[in-house]
Amino acid sequence: MVNGIFGALMAGTSGQLTVFNTNRNVSTQKLTNQLSAGFEKRVTEEVTNLKESYTSETNSIKREEDRILGYRKDLDASRDVISNTRKRLEGILSRLDNMIINVNKANEAENDPEVNFLPAGYAAAHDSNLRQIDDLIKTTRTQENLLLSESQSVRYPVSLSGITSLFYGTDLTTGYHIEDSNGDFWYPDIDTQVMKKYENYPFTEGDVSVSTVYKQGLTLDNISGDNVDFTVGADSASPQSYSGTLTRTGLEVLQSWLYDGFSNSTSRDRALEDMNAAKEVINVELSRYSMIETTLDYYDGLSTNNLRSARREKIEIEAEAAHAIAQKQSEMVQQFQSVQSVLAQQLVLRSQYQSLIPTSSFGQALFSAQV
Repeated sequence: MVNGIFGALMAGTSGQLTVFNTNRNVSTQKLTNQLSAGFEKRVTEEVTNLKESYTSETNSIKREEDRILGYRKDLDASRDVISNTRKRLEGILSRLDNMIINVNKANEAENDPEVNFLPAGYAAAHDSNLRQIDDLIKTTRTQENLLLSESQSVRYPVSLSGITSLFYGTDLTTGYHIEDSNGDFWYPDIDTQVMKKYENYPFTEGDVSVSTVYKQGLTLDNISGDNVDFTVGADSASPQSYSGTLTRTGLEVLQSWLYDGFSNSTSRDRALEDMNAAKEVINVELSRYSMIETTLDYYDGLSTNNLRSARREKIEIEAEAAHAIAQKQSEMVQQFQSVQSVLAQQLVLRSQYQSLIPTSSFGQALFSAQV
């Protein structure tokens, strides 16, 4: 009976241990130690086998979890670009509102007989807001700048299988230039408030032939559609007048000197028309970004649910594995206790037999042979 029970525990070891096999005079403590060592080895083998049986499942789930995390990383990067751009668009819209309010205040001031109307202050406020808009368009902390060009885009994932889609930006740059009747090009530097003339465009540094600061006599003589007449150095001893074609880009809002310095209602109305048109462009862009954010939020929600499901499944498998291991350990402990109990009974029985056998060598030999 001992060999039958303990044999299952000792399978895979160097051999089976019986109660009285190799050394008939083996001590009880030594036999117990051998039993314990065999039990511990068998338990380790059984637990290892159980863990390995669950490893493939947990590894599969871990790979799926890593794939979802990678997808979410790419999705978050795309969402960051979209969110950053939307906030900049909201900033541009806010500046346009300020510019409209500024023009309306200029209209009120001119029509108020108790107010000393000074258009230069309103013109300066307009140009300040325009510089801020220019900065919002050109400056971003993200790698992609979706406000500079229609060719700029951000790629976002739409499935865990690697399928992606592109969202394209729009050219909102606040630039403009004038090509005069002599074939020369006039380009503004919005930051420094300087107008520069180039004989060729695109130009290289050093090609500037004439430059003038706006406040130093740059004046608008007439504007009709894209045709513009202006004077450089109007306050100087030798003013120069030019005629040319105005080309706008982006939002198509101009600097104050092209609105005649806000000195008359006709030019201010033209400025309001341009700024309201720019607001419509920004509102359309905000609608586009709102829709793409909704789309990305949808994909984010799906990936979040997939990740939770994978993690829940992994926890369930780990719990199942832990339960199976605990159950196996409990069963083997019961087996070991059974072996110990039978062994103790056999040793007691042997002791009883020995007390009945004569102490002579012949008697002991006969006892051992019978046992």
